[in-house]
Amino acid sequence: MKNRLKKTMVAKIETASSCSEIIEGNIFLLQYKPGSTSKLKDLQDAYQSFLKLGKNQPIKALIEIGKNAYFDVELNECIKQGKVQPLAEAIVSDSLAIRLVIDYYIHSRRNDLNHIRLFKNRTLALEWLNSL
Repeated sequence: MKNRLKKTMVAKIETASSCSEIIEGNIFLLQYKPGSTSKLKDLQDAYQSFLKLGKNQPIKALIEIGKNAYFDVELNECIKQGKVQPLAEAIVSDSLAIRLVIDYYIHSRRNDLNHIRLFKNRTLALEWLNSL
């Protein structure tokens, strides 16, 4: 009897400003590249990556914003999403400016965003996502 190894292919989607993949625990990882500038089209591409890699199912998301990454969009456009939203989102950034903008958005829409939190490092973000 032959042993058959089942090959699993890890899909990774890369754009000019970000890279996304599914990591252990069925978590969608979106990394905005350091020094990148993301416009609305880049955010829409990232959402399409979320849908494609998550197979149109709601899954947890870890978003890492690289050093000096910049978002050139209106705040409301920046966070808008379609019908399929993550079960929970952990956002990692050490940029005070980005943390303040995201924190303001979270607090202004508290009823709509129950499972979204900001973190300073990936380890704490993953611990939180895996605890849900």
